[in-house]
Amino acid sequence: GILGLPLSQMLIGSLPVIVIVFPMGFSGAVLTLTDEDNVLLQYSPAMLTLSLMIQGLALILAVHFTKKARDEKIEEIEEKAPIDEEVREYQEAKQAAVQVKNDFIHWDAIGKHYRIGHCVANVFMITSIHILQFLGTLCFLPFEVQNSIDEDLDGSVFNVVTDLGWFVLGMFTVACLYLIVFTRALNKRVSEELKENENQKLKAEADQGIDEDATPPKLVTGMEDAATFSKV
Repeated sequence: GILGLPLSQMLIGSLPVIVIVFPMGFSGAVLTLTDEDNVLLQYSPAMLTLSLMIQGLALILAVHFTKKARDEKIEEIEEKAPIDEEVREYQEAKQAAVQVKNDFIHWDAIGKHYRIGHCVANVFMITSIHILQFLGTLCFLPFEVQNSIDEDLDGSVFNVVTDLGWFVLGMFTVACLYLIVFTRALNKRVSEELKENENQKLKAEADQGIDEDATPPKLVTGMEDAATFSKV
């Protein structure tokens, strides 16, 4: 490929992924079985739990060894791949944007209407999540992979949601929409503030350039005044 790595080593190095994929694939395949007397059904929960444990362990190991390799070869990485000037400028601009955004998201800085929106959205979000978690059977009809949409849901998949479920989902949707609106408004405000800061910076640099190019006025000392007076 573009990295110039040996194909055989890449294929051998990716073989351990079978350990992660097989338990999840097995548990998912067992869920499609319609025969309740099938002996494989009793292994599905165990395989699903095992796959989740393996995935979590694999993620931890990947982060650990990646950080270890980076710490050991940080100097070599920086020598072979120095930070590009455009990348540095992008990182600085991103850090400036984060700083401005942090200044705007304080409770006292967002404004009264957004504080009310935050409270309502949090109530809707927390309430909907708790109802779905503890009263899920009242929000959705029981439906499994073996069931039929035509027979059990009268031909419409939306019938799996009860009236209470639609109400809860509506609360969750309202909270998500508010988050989208607030995020866009915040990004717009940050963008305007960054443009204003950039304009002020350019103006200050321009004023400084004018001051450096201008010839400073000549100061007349007391000795020069006396010499001029004596000539007169």
